[in-house]
Amino acid sequence: MKNSIISFYTSYSEKTSINADKLWKVWKDVNQWPIWDKGLQSTQLLTTFSSGGKFLLTPVGSPVAIEIELRDVIENKKFIEFARLPFGTIEVCNEMVSENNMTTITHRISASIEESQAEHFRETMWKSIEEGLPSSIKGAISLAATFK
Repeated sequence: MKNSIISFYTSYSEKTSINADKLWKVWKDVNQWPIWDKGLQSTQLLTTFSSGGKFLLTPVGSPVAIEIELRDVIENKKFIEFARLPFGTIEVCNEMVSENNMTTITHRISASIEESQAEHFRETMWKSIEEGLPSSIKGAISLAATFK
């Protein structure tokens, strides 16, 4: 009997006067993500920050790192993080749109989780992901604001 899949989705957007070049500098420096994303214990870029690249991400409180694959990396526009977990997948689309001297940052997160693990995932990982999303984006903006 095949296990059913439960889908999760959340997103958050924030507008800023910080330009895309500065924000991209924050995004592509994967090893520094825990500085502005307090939900991360550690990150380690294993290859280049480009489509097909990989990095390790350890959420706060997790005993293990998750391998993340970078997809659709378009400088100063977007990148996607894709993780295959033992009980499903998580995809994070990080996007910026610049218009009228403002930049809108949007993070869209979707997860496809085996039904047998969905409740545990919802109460542990997903709850932290949803709660941390606004502060993560605000942290990236704050760091980008310090760049010349």
